[in-house]
Amino acid sequence: MAVCYCRREATIRTSWTELNPGRRFYSCALEGGDCGFFGRVDPPMCACSSEVILGLLRSKNVLEKEVKKLKGELKRKNATLKMMFVMLVCYLAVQVFY
Repeated sequence: MAVCYCRREATIRTSWTELNPGRRFYSCALEGGDCGFFGRVDPPMCACSSEVILGLLRSKNVLEKEVKKLKGELKRKNATLKMMFVMLVCYLAVQVFY
């Protein structure tokens, strides 16, 4: 395990930049620590692997946005359905009691 310049056990983090997608590295263990320590855990990836990972990340982001949009639509439709059910119950109550 690596030790940063603060003399603490370095933290392993993962880069999600376009240049190093999915590549792990060591950095300062302190929250917001900036002792300047940096070290690689993984060797460089081939260009093909980087392109595949970036493509998968983009697809994941697109799908997450779509899920968020669909959840919003579902919430609105459920609210409309509940309101229509209440209106139906009120209508039937009026028909039965008058």
